[in-house]
Amino acid sequence: MKKTLILLLCIVASTCGFAQAFQAADNTSANPAAETNGGHRGHHGRHQGGGSPEKRAEKLTSRLVTELGLNADQQKKTYDAVLGSVNARKEAKTVYANDKPTMKAKMKGIQSDLENQLKTIFTPAQFTTYLAKKEELMEKMKEHRAGKRGDAVGDQE
Repeated sequence: MKKTLILLLCIVASTCGFAQAFQAADNTSANPAAETNGGHRGHHGRHQGGGSPEKRAEKLTSRLVTELGLNADQQKKTYDAVLGSVNARKEAKTVYANDKPTMKAKMKGIQSDLENQLKTIFTPAQFTTYLAKKEELMEKMKEHRAGKRGDAVGDQE
């Protein structure tokens, strides 16, 4: 359940920072991102370890199918929308790697575009559930980040 929520956050987070920092890596034997990020920020390099954009889109779509009860047509449209979003994020990370404010703005735009697409794909009830799960994850991330800042030197759970 926790991995599902974390994975969902990666796509629905409104900022690049949330999406990058908390995506759960699948248990694959190879993690090319760990080698390509030069060890920067330790385990946070796993955010790219989900594989190709297609694989990442498949995983998220599968989670949404399960959590929201999407039908076959919705599943195909969701996959296409998520894949477009994943590819756009990847491109923005490359193009704006040295311009964090612009990258953040582009990521917000990409997220907004994805949500507009999902709103047309999902039923109103499904979209409401999607937004509620997103909000829940955002709150958990805020708590997690606050806890990390407070526990940087001291107590560890």
